[in-house]
Amino acid sequence: MSASDDTIGIEAALDEAGRLERGGDHASAVTIYEHLHRSLPEDLEITYRLGTAFLRTGRLEEAVPLLRQVVFHNPGHLAARTNLGNAFLLMDLLDKAEEHFQAVLQNEPDNRNALFGLASALIQQGRNLEALAYCDRLMMQLPNNAAALTLAGEAASDDPRLNIAIARYRQALKADPDYVPALLGLSRALYRRRRFDEALSLTERAALRQPRNAEALALKGQILSALQDFQAAMQVLTTAIELAPDNAGLQVEFSVAARRQGELGPAIESAFAAWNLQPTSVEAAKALGAALSAVGKAAAAREVLMSGGDLGSLGHSTRELLERLPGDIHAVAIIPTPPEAEPDIPTQCDDTPEALERDEQPRLTPDDDDLPLFRGF
Repeated sequence: MSASDDTIGIEAALDEAGRLERGGDHASAVTIYEHLHRSLPEDLEITYRLGTAFLRTGRLEEAVPLLRQVVFHNPGHLAARTNLGNAFLLMDLLDKAEEHFQAVLQNEPDNRNALFGLASALIQQGRNLEALAYCDRLMMQLPNNAAALTLAGEAASDDPRLNIAIARYRQALKADPDYVPALLGLSRALYRRRRFDEALSLTERAALRQPRNAEALALKGQILSALQDFQAAMQVLTTAIELAPDNAGLQVEFSVAARRQGELGPAIESAFAAWNLQPTSVEAAKALGAALSAVGKAAAAREVLMSGGDLGSLGHSTRELLERLPGDIHAVAIIPTPPEAEPDIPTQCDDTPEALERDEQPRLTPDDDDLPLFRGF
């Protein structure tokens, strides 16, 4: 076979892999790229495509060295550098992700993927104000893109700008009514505004579209607890825990709902499970202490609450008690306590997109209907 025949064969294989990727069959594309890479390990285009395919299929540890190889030999390969940043972002290596996104933007200030990735990394670091600037640059290019608008909502979701976040989420849903991140973002924001009915409706829409989305179910459980429907909250949170058994926060939420429902055995068991998942969790310790106090174990509750969230500080006898106590509790009835009081909010924002367009700080309107109920392109 001649060299030209080999070239034709490689090009045909690359075309087929590209066709599979466009059709969503990334696993089959990976198989083709892996075969080509074994034959041509120094071909940077094949290396880039394989690294990107690994990224898309969640094989991050395999994607990183390949994308690094491309960037090392060709520092100007901005797509490889952006994808390397995305891999680090997904691995929670936020400093490294930020470094690569910044490098891309220095060469190409309007690169959408880098703008999106950098804003995401900054938000995860709690640097929301910095992220807003990159979101604004992204929205100038994509004014009606649901993902860009949702990201801007996340960046504005701290308390001083929550009204802007709500408006951005509404704009995103106007662009795409079924965009689940926007549904959940708006629901979280309205939950903080104590507008529980609309927040619950939004989580139900999200769960309908993604029934196995643990985040949507967790938020729904929180809202149901705020509405004091603790039994329904427990049912929803049970499903969420089945989907994400290693999520300590879900166990804490379940414990609080169970305690308020009077189900003290499950309350203690789930709080202790959360603490074992995160042995330095203050929230898990608080939930466990509250459940122990409700069942009359004052000494154990005091030790747990005084631990500062350090599971390792518990004495042997208290650990033994926590292991056996849930099984000893069959039916202990208590009067469910209401949710912790939230600060009164005498006004609510005129948070429509139209208000946002009129003014970057939407005006406030009298609180008529707020009942006192409690990622890339």
